[in-house]
Amino acid sequence: DARSAARGVSRMVDENMAAAARMHAVEAGEDLASRVMIAFGGNGPLHATRLARAAGLREILIPTDPGVGSAVGFLCAPVSFELVRSQYGLLTQMNWHNVGYMLAEMEAEARAVVAQGAPGVTAHLHRAAFMRYAGQGHEIEVALPSGGAGAGWAPHLTDAFEAAYAQQFSRPVPGMEIEILNWALRAVVPASSRGVAPPPQSAKRPIGAAEIVCDVSGLPVEAPVWDRHSLPPDTWIEGPALIAEAQTTTLVSADFRARLDHDGNLRLTRKADP
Repeated sequence: DARSAARGVSRMVDENMAAAARMHAVEAGEDLASRVMIAFGGNGPLHATRLARAAGLREILIPTDPGVGSAVGFLCAPVSFELVRSQYGLLTQMNWHNVGYMLAEMEAEARAVVAQGAPGVTAHLHRAAFMRYAGQGHEIEVALPSGGAGAGWAPHLTDAFEAAYAQQFSRPVPGMEIEILNWALRAVVPASSRGVAPPPQSAKRPIGAAEIVCDVSGLPVEAPVWDRHSLPPDTWIEGPALIAEAQTTTLVSADFRARLDHDGNLRLTRKADP
């Protein structure tokens, strides 16, 4: 019938995802059983317990705002703007006057852009040069000293480049000329803090019930429906149950239990095997 067919499709999807997780773990030489699975998006919390069971995982974390995590990250990310400009030269023959003029122009442009997104906030500057030994095809990013550009930068940049080169390739190459191809400047303001408001306290009872097919027994059951945003912290919910919110619904399977922690995350734990 339609219900059995839908359950079969869901099981195939979950097993495909679990097989991919197991293969990735084998390739990386890791043990999935000791890991915590993070479920997000509109569908992740619906599949989480079934996928965890198939992959041998016992712990699941469903963060706050699971369906709009990218939007939340965008709103919390620091306002920043980065410029990269080319001005080639050997380090021993660099025209530092031109470099200083270019960096000043880049700073003014970056600060103006950042000010549109964070007016009145002082931006921090990060300046760097992309350097390599003359004739090589790969550059290494090296932070620039503070202050204005001048001939005094050359010894500092030589030491910094050779240290970075030795870190990547074991040792520097003595006697080689060093060249700079590109210059970068990034202006960034501190990230805004986004505190998680504690959920409102309410009566510890479901807001309703729904008939679902238990993914453990395969039989129809009536599962209580809880409102995630009304759950007090540390309230344990035994599966089978549904935890509903605007963006998604979390399925708590019969062999799992769930609780809301004090940071607003849902934490699902698989019950001990009988």
